[in-house]
Amino acid sequence: MTTASNLRLFCLSIVKRYGSPDIASEEQKADQFRGIFLHDLPVNATTVRAVALACGASTRATHLPANLRGYHEVVDGRMNIYYRDDDCASGVENTILHEIREMMEPIFVELCPGYQPLRTIALHQAANRFAAAVLLPREPFKEKVRQTGLDLVACLLYTSPSPRD
Repeated sequence: MTTASNLRLFCLSIVKRYGSPDIASEEQKADQFRGIFLHDLPVNATTVRAVALACGASTRATHLPANLRGYHEVVDGRMNIYYRDDDCASGVENTILHEIREMMEPIFVELCPGYQPLRTIALHQAANRFAAAVLLPREPFKEKVRQTGLDLVACLLYTSPSPRD
């Protein structure tokens, strides 16, 4: 990567805070990501697309095969995220965040010389955990579980910090 981007700066903040990206859990990365990029913004597809842009990645809806929800590419230093044009809002949110996490991996490798990058399946799983943790933070969810007496529907409806679109 030849130019600085907010995603690169975010990755640098993870390395500075934890020493190595593999020390920070995906939940810790997501908490820091949410604190930096989302603040108190509503978590919806529009905001997540704007966050991707703030990270230096353009997003585009496109027709994809049934077995593919999204992908990313970096061409001449430009990051692009593609997601299904027929996906629901929560699917778009998840896909974009998933792809952002996958794009962090080569940046971590560059910033932290001793870091061993995750292999394909492990990276995919980490990206899933990261996206889920950004969209549904653990602590507010756990607190809502306690408050509602394990009513998971109520927890999911009222855990999000802001309304969804």
